[in-house]
Amino acid sequence: MKLSLFEIARYRHLKKIFIFCLAVVILPYAAICTPIYHVINSNILLYNSPFSLLLDLLMDLLSQLYYWGAFAILIYMAFRLGLSHTRSLIGLFACAVLVRYVTNLIAGYITVGFPTAAEFYENDFWPMLFDIALDLVLIGILYLILRSLLTRCKLRENTLIQSVFPLKKIFTLQNPVQKATLFAAILPAAARILSRIIFDIFIGPPANLSDLITIVIYYMLDLLGIVIGILVITMILNRLYLKEMLAKAEDCSVFDE
Repeated sequence: MKLSLFEIARYRHLKKIFIFCLAVVILPYAAICTPIYHVINSNILLYNSPFSLLLDLLMDLLSQLYYWGAFAILIYMAFRLGLSHTRSLIGLFACAVLVRYVTNLIAGYITVGFPTAAEFYENDFWPMLFDIALDLVLIGILYLILRSLLTRCKLRENTLIQSVFPLKKIFTLQNPVQKATLFAAILPAAARILSRIIFDIFIGPPANLSDLITIVIYYMLDLLGIVIGILVITMILNRLYLKEMLAKAEDCSVFDE
């Protein structure tokens, strides 16, 4: 789909917002949260304190914001400008994935010390590779979902795809954008639950009732993240739409003058 001059400007603007959203999560996560996490885990008193739980929740929230922001912009660009124009965002996301996990490792090493090559390969390489592959799989699945929804939308409706904005309801599947929003909220939560299951299998069953309650709370928070994700992504989508309409109105007013 060929873009107008206005749409080209919006496309470039969305790319800048996309990069900003990724950077504003990746950098504080690596520079602040990761070192504090290692400090707490290396201190038995802090590890068993509420600070450990609060930090875990904060890091989970930042991680989810990373996905919600990126996926929201990807959905918006797909429905407003066409799926072909999202490929550059997917490339940027893939680069951000590498930067995210590498900077996290480096921040941790600066805090607790650098491992030997053998230690890195044994303890950190494969988990990092798994996390990178999982993120790439998530963005790939979302791309396929968007392609399916856009194809059905074009075949079923004789109207512009842009008519799906703004989003007036939160929980509805009548709008294809909100179907994409639902999947975009489910994907990172499902990945988080999968990681927890693998971790729980690795460390074994809970030692006592307190551990069991903690595990259940974490899983419940992951499920709650789907609801929060839908709300956040919907808010971002409507915000992007409003900003574009304001920019279009200003562009028209300048042209009229």
